[in-house]
Amino acid sequence: MKRLFLGQGVGLAMRGLRPIAEIQYLDYVLYCLQGMSDDLATLQYRTKGGQKAPVIVRTLRTPFGRRMAFGLALWQGF
Repeated sequence: MKRLFLGQGVGLAMRGLRPIAEIQYLDYVLYCLQGMSDDLATLQYRTKGGQKAPVIVRTLRTPFGRRMAFGLALWQGF
């Protein structure tokens, strides 16, 4: 599901928009790393500068003072 958010963000950015792909937990960024490195990071190189994809990937929104736990799965953060 998180790869879908990044993929939609790349598609919208290629159409000229400035999307912000927000991922709920920092742990879920691991699922998007392949898309970020293979698609997003190499897009300008593969199109010889003809296409850019300015996407912001935002994560880790926790209120100040709240405990942040980083586990491999959602239930490990509790």
